[in-house]
Formats: sequence, C-alpha cells, structure tokens
Amino acid sequence: NILSNTSFLLGENIFFVNKNFLLEKFDKLNFIESISIKKKYPSIINIQTKQTNLIAITYLDQKKYLTFHQKKGLIV
Repeated sequence: NILSNTSFLLGENIFFVNKNFLLEKFDKLNFIESISIKKKYPSIINIQTKQTNLIAITYLDQKKYLTFHQKKGLIV
C-alpha cells in the first residue's frame, strides 16, 4: 500500500511535491500511527512511518476485520 501511494513521485520535481497532499494520502492507511515527511534537496524525499499495533482480528459475516490501536477498524 505504501509503495502504491508513493509511486507517482518517481521522476517528479520535489519542489512541487506538497507535503500536506502526501499526509492526506497516508492518513487513509489505517495501519500507520505516525508519519514524518522531509525533503532533502535536491532530489530526496524521506518518508518515515510508524506502524500502529494490531489489537484484534474479528470475523463477522465471513469478513475479516482488523482493529488497530488508536485507529478505526479495517475490513480485509
């Protein structure tokens, strides 16, 4: 998921990459607790993430639900 959310950055000029846009994309991923994005000019964007802890796995109506610490549940 992380690679698919950042693949559009390849070949892009980092001067025009909006940090808030990236933060919004990563906020949609339920398993990320925190994220740090830093631009290292001229050509590097460092993205550091901290994965949240998995608390429970629940099966309901033949669907798998993952419950993470400090985040909402996720249907798998």
